[in-house]
Amino acid sequence: MILRTRKKKYLYEKLPAGVHIPKVEGGTLATEPLPLDEGLNRFRSAWERLRVSPPTKPNVIFGPMSHEEWTQLNLRHAELHLSFLHPEGP
Repeated sequence: MILRTRKKKYLYEKLPAGVHIPKVEGGTLATEPLPLDEGLNRFRSAWERLRVSPPTKPNVIFGPMSHEEWTQLNLRHAELHLSFLHPEGP
């Protein structure tokens, strides 16, 4: 798979915006509206799981990854999502 050859780019550089997951309705997953508190709790829980140990299954795109690589990929993913937030002006 071509993306495997670009793993370091995806781990250590900004992820591209606007990418859609093939064969997934709407191009992405887990987009249901949530109250802020529930969304934040889910995020914190997921981050704590990752902090303690890496996922047990290989990454579907990059295959087996170290704990550090999983952390970097998740940081890049969060960076992408947070880049869409803009504070309201005065």
